[in-house]
Amino acid sequence: MKKAIFYGTTTNTTNEVASILSDITGIDDVYNVIDGIDNILNYDLIYVLTPTYGRGELQDDWALVIEKIEKLDFSSKYVALLGTGDIIVHGDSFVNTLRAMYEVFKKANAKIVGMVDTKGYDFLESSSIENGKFLGLPIDHLNEYDLTEERIENWQKIIQKEVDLNE
Repeated sequence: MKKAIFYGTTTNTTNEVASILSDITGIDDVYNVIDGIDNILNYDLIYVLTPTYGRGELQDDWALVIEKIEKLDFSSKYVALLGTGDIIVHGDSFVNTLRAMYEVFKKANAKIVGMVDTKGYDFLESSSIENGKFLGLPIDHLNEYDLTEERIENWQKIIQKEVDLNE
């Protein structure tokens, strides 16, 4: 199974999380979407990392490629979403961009994997929850950086149950 990480970043936080994810998973194919997404369909499992701005606006680099993603067919692809956000400053809209990315990839027929239980997160509100689970992995690497690695490792166990990562 070919795996890759695609991320957008403005303040470099999501880049740091992408690096941690790469170290934990052993994935060497890591792409900043500012450089394009032309090769995104070359992978079977695609990790999509996005920060949240404001109340859930797409990060600028993702906003530039989102229309292209909407035109692609991900029906044979697994997509695992990871959203970075600030649980303190934006606790009333924590990782809302996960919802936007979920909708885009779901519309493109992707199989979304890696939904995470809301337990262990202290936030006010998020539009990125369905049936008691986040639509991906929420990470607050600014205020809860000491939990980032553990949360990613636990997330990998969830994804492993849903996808044969060794395939």
